[in-house]
Amino acid sequence: MDENVNLRKILAQNIKNLRKIMNLSQEKLAEKANISLAMLRDIETCRTWISDKTLVKLAISLKTETFRLFLPTLEQNIEINNVLLADSISLIENMKENIDFDIRNTVKLLKERK
Repeated sequence: MDENVNLRKILAQNIKNLRKIMNLSQEKLAEKANISLAMLRDIETCRTWISDKTLVKLAISLKTETFRLFLPTLEQNIEINNVLLADSISLIENMKENIDFDIRNTVKLLKERK
């Protein structure tokens, strides 16, 4: 996926999530940030990119630091963690098989030396 598209989705989702956490309608947030309702709708639906000035206005209105609006959401972190967990389990199982194989061979060699 294109990084810009992914970043835009993260930004849109974070704005929407924070707006809902603060119990703000789109109308109220647009009013607080002094932007048009149409602009906010376009940002939340990824139809338009956001200017730096609008980004700062929204961050202030949502009582957060600007950079936090670009951090992956909890759902995305859970998804990433699930992939990492599956990879880790696979690696551990592979290591276990190799260790078991090495132990069997070591025991076999020790028995042969007796």
